[in-house]
Amino acid sequence: MPMMYPEQYDPNATRFRLACRNDQLPAGNYKLAIVNHVGLLGNWVDVLTDQLETLSVCGLGRRASEWIVSYSGGNVTDLVDILDKYRDQIAPTPQLIESLQSPWEGEAMNATRKMCIRHKADYNEPTFVFYFQSKGVSKFRPTWKKELQYRSYGQIYYWRKFMEFYSIEYPSQCVKRLFHDGASTCGAKLRHVKGTRHVGRYHYSGNFWAASCDFVASKL
Repeated sequence: MPMMYPEQYDPNATRFRLACRNDQLPAGNYKLAIVNHVGLLGNWVDVLTDQLETLSVCGLGRRASEWIVSYSGGNVTDLVDILDKYRDQIAPTPQLIESLQSPWEGEAMNATRKMCIRHKADYNEPTFVFYFQSKGVSKFRPTWKKELQYRSYGQIYYWRKFMEFYSIEYPSQCVKRLFHDGASTCGAKLRHVKGTRHVGRYHYSGNFWAASCDFVASKL
């Protein structure tokens, strides 16, 4: 079988380089908010640092006016230390929320809805929220570069970077859809949720997405 991933033949290799360099967001009167969840386990420090670097370099972090960070497990002091390193690159001060039970991202969803209810009445300046999380940290193994099989950390790592490309790396793509085209949501891999309990329900596989606060306030 040919080696698909550069990590399989070069331990120092990676395919991922940030090419966005201040992605140009559309002009107009709107607000941007960031919400993310961090599971403080595995290689969460590396994953979060990578995501914060993307927010900083690609522009969403400087353009956002509100930021909610939910977390579960671990030591919150370590999380605060990492967030502090980016306080000059990411405009809003993060609001920290601890999640104490499964579903671990539930507190982030609840906080997102409360925030969007506050902004729903801002007809002249709509708010669009970007959501992401620390995908893959529970699957991390130090030997992941030699274990790139289905659903391993290596494959989830590639999936995470794919989702980030269409959200926090190039946020202009979703802002255009939401602000100019009137879309309610935006992201990669939207799919219909199967089963009789989920008729008419859809899900962004991996749970990275952007949405208008009007939509979030009415649906979540």
